[in-house]
Amino acid sequence: MKTVWGFLGWASLSVVGILLSSVVITSVLFALYPTLVPPAIAKFLPGKSADDFNLAIVFIGILQAGIFSVQAGIFLHQANSLRKAFEEAKRSGDAAQRSATAATEAARTMREAAENELRAYIDVASADATGFVRNGEAIGFGIEIRNYGKTPASNLIVTVHSESWDRQPLSNEIERIIARHRGKQVRAADLSPGASRRWEFEHHIDDEKEFDDIRRGMKSVYVIGQIEFRDAFANTRRFWFCFKYQTQNETGVSKLEFVPNG
Repeated sequence: MKTVWGFLGWASLSVVGILLSSVVITSVLFALYPTLVPPAIAKFLPGKSADDFNLAIVFIGILQAGIFSVQAGIFLHQANSLRKAFEEAKRSGDAAQRSATAATEAARTMREAAENELRAYIDVASADATGFVRNGEAIGFGIEIRNYGKTPASNLIVTVHSESWDRQPLSNEIERIIARHRGKQVRAADLSPGASRRWEFEHHIDDEKEFDDIRRGMKSVYVIGQIEFRDAFANTRRFWFCFKYQTQNETGVSKLEFVPNG
């Protein structure tokens, strides 16, 4: 837009310059012709007086000024039309870009909605544990993974790790712990819709102090893990889970309690 207005400014200055030049030239000729022109060209145009030449020059100057005025008007009209064309083209381009962006966003939303409707949803269906009553015994854990979606999940990788903590581990801590225990990964084939897989493992406690801290409630055993899979739309998805081991030595009841922020 600045370019168009700059062009119109320079064009206007040029037209004004032409008009002023025409007026000046006409005035000078009008002043000089009574003494210079007739003697110089009388031999070529016999019978013409100085008044005739003066009238001719005035007529030519007026005609020239009129022609320049018409040309300037046409030029300004064309420049204004060009400016409007540029503005209209810009508006059309902006509208086309907005329409294309809206269409792309709508297509992306529809694609995501279709994927969310049809993709695999993997989650922990159940988690259980067995208790222990003395040091040196192992705690047995069982984790069942189920596909709640409508399409298979492929390249299923489950990483599970258990560790005693005096507090609940944070989400970013869970990610770092899982990264350090990639060797405990369990790989499975495709998991069809509605199908499930179960993994069992043990947590051993051989330290008397750790056992006593757990028994007195100063520490708890947490079962943390990561499930990674590839859905039918070639998207790799992963999520983390965290369970807290709970036991009551008096009754022998043990369980894994889901921790929401894990």
